[in-house]
Amino acid sequence: MEALTNFQLFCGVGLATSILAYSYAVSRPHPLDHIPTVRPSGLLGSYLPAIKYITNGIDIVQQGFEELVLNDMIRMEYTFGPQMLHDPYHVTIIRTLVTRNLSALLPGIKDEMIATLDESLDMKPNEWESIPVVDFSQSITVRMLNRTVVGLPLCREPDWVDLTLRGTMDVIKEGILLGRVPNFVFALGAKFITTTSSRLRRGAKHLEPIINERLRCMETYGEGWTNRPSDVLQWFIDEGRERTVPLLTARILFFLFGGMASSAAAVAKVLCFLAANPQCVQPLREEVERAIDEHGWTREGIAQMRRVDSFIKETLRFEGTTAYGVQRKATKDVTLSDGTFLPRGTNVAFAVYAIEHDHHNYEDPFTFKPFRFVELQDKCGDPSKYQFASITHDSLGFGLGKSACPGRFLASMTLKVLLAYIVVTYDLKPGKDFPDSRHLAGAILTRPSAKLLFRRRMD
Repeated sequence: MEALTNFQLFCGVGLATSILAYSYAVSRPHPLDHIPTVRPSGLLGSYLPAIKYITNGIDIVQQGFEELVLNDMIRMEYTFGPQMLHDPYHVTIIRTLVTRNLSALLPGIKDEMIATLDESLDMKPNEWESIPVVDFSQSITVRMLNRTVVGLPLCREPDWVDLTLRGTMDVIKEGILLGRVPNFVFALGAKFITTTSSRLRRGAKHLEPIINERLRCMETYGEGWTNRPSDVLQWFIDEGRERTVPLLTARILFFLFGGMASSAAAVAKVLCFLAANPQCVQPLREEVERAIDEHGWTREGIAQMRRVDSFIKETLRFEGTTAYGVQRKATKDVTLSDGTFLPRGTNVAFAVYAIEHDHHNYEDPFTFKPFRFVELQDKCGDPSKYQFASITHDSLGFGLGKSACPGRFLASMTLKVLLAYIVVTYDLKPGKDFPDSRHLAGAILTRPSAKLLFRRRMD
């Protein structure tokens, strides 16, 4: 008998391993069998609804509205580095320094917004220009966010902008793929799936001269450095835990990832709903013009724009960008207050879309009411309630509790400035392939081919 070839040996070992793995999977009890989950039982039980979930994630989550919904978490330790999970000091900086300095950050955000709009909407008088809404929303969001994070001139450098925009999309794709890799080959799979090293090298090329110059100025001038930048990069450097280029690069890109994807999706939704609801334009314009006349483009002026705030909040309540949110992973065995036991490693999430469309939480929840939250504020007599950045049990877009999104006040201010400026500067109407949104897994996406028509305001 001829000796077996390497290929035959490989196939034989692979077949034997597959049979053993199948037998083990069939025979062992699933650690979540005692918990009601949105899936049939059995070996293929979790895969059959997963196929449906890809094309109709909303229905899957809605089905499990009163059940515990499971969701794989994106592995940030592999897409950015383990320090993001083990030492998340950036959260404290966002919660304190960023929020405390919103008034100082506002002029730069507005300046970057206008510069980007002028570049993107270079139109003649009384001319309608067709704009791909998803690309436009991503471009203006990444520029405005980068102005806050790294400042001028890097926020306008094309390769840096492309890195922070495309890198965000790459991380999302990589995270989804990593979530499907079995644990026993995870480390190996991560090396093939992620592009972390090349992404960080590309970022460091831009940040290294800036970081080194800032460190030099800090050493030379100390507290007497009069032109000290007020941006996120400088606040990270000042914190002092990471003063090397590789670590600061990873931290900055991680910060941008956290703010970029969800903010750009929200911008696209809000602009589409504005174009689809022209009856809202005049009330919004009147409010914005009144606030600017009294307070200018200041944080106080933005705070007076209650209709703008409500329009954004209602848009994201009515359609939103995701079916689920407030994702958590049990780091140890835990028993919930109702007696439900969650074994270590269990991923859980709230059915945000279902909660925000529950008639117990909102009157007529499947009707879009742009000024719903202004009416609720007037009814309770407290304008500080029901704001876009508020976190409550029935409004979970920014999470809940101590771990709620620390950057929600920056995100809220940025989105309100953008909507307010567009309302008083441009006319909008739906263009080609206007959404219909698309559902992909749990995400509620604006159709990539959708276009909006912009025209500089005539009256």
